[in-house]
Amino acid sequence: MGLLYDIIQVLSVLTYSMENHTPEAVVVSEEGALMKLTSPKQLLIESFATFKKTWKLLVRIGVLVAGPAFLLAAMVMGIALAGYSVVAMILGFVLILTAVYFFSWAYAAVLYALSLPEGQAVRARDAYKQTAQRVWPMVGVSILTSLIVMGGILLLIIPGIIFSVWYGMSRYIVVTEGLSPVESLKRSRAYVDGYFWPVIIRFLVIIALGIAVGFVSEIISVTVAFGSTIIADIISMAISIVWSIYSMVYGYKVYVALKEAYAKKA
Repeated sequence: MGLLYDIIQVLSVLTYSMENHTPEAVVVSEEGALMKLTSPKQLLIESFATFKKTWKLLVRIGVLVAGPAFLLAAMVMGIALAGYSVVAMILGFVLILTAVYFFSWAYAAVLYALSLPEGQAVRARDAYKQTAQRVWPMVGVSILTSLIVMGGILLLIIPGIIFSVWYGMSRYIVVTEGLSPVESLKRSRAYVDGYFWPVIIRFLVIIALGIAVGFVSEIISVTVAFGSTIIADIISMAISIVWSIYSMVYGYKVYVALKEAYAKKA
């Protein structure tokens, strides 16, 4: 019932957003023009600097809980291959929910670590303790965002792209600002207001870079593995983990830039 209530609220938020959307080119603050966001190049540089300082901690955080989640995902695949009996399907569904919970917790813990003031130390277990109450809100906002974007994609794709930009900051907000899933969606929409195209450009940059990293990863895996599939998979997975963490840092930096711009505009 709680999720249904959230979905109803989200529909009202979407209606309000569509009806009251102001063209990006004319949105200004009371002081004048909107504050410029950090450039994509500077975001990449700042993200790399943060990554260098925190990568060990972020990897420990991810492995601590995401590792078991990967094992659960593997078990689900095993069950699927074994057959489609009712018991297997129920067990598979339970394992999927558990894996989603663990992945969401790992994501929340990483965001918590990134949100701490520079130089403040935190242990991986402490990051999980601090975010234990934010896991279900993270799951909830992820589900709601996915439903919104999928619904937009069904409406000839472009609305899906718009919604993904509008509500792309909600996961960061639900963890670092402690808001509910629906309030996080509203706040994300407010942060992006006036910065639609700058946000798209910044994420296109990281997507393009990710494609390049994937291509290089394949070359390295094939070159270094000397024909061993296992070694190639290990190298590819290691590069994927490193890139995933860097991408999270980059996304968080975009969120911080939007939050600061919103504070100046308010």
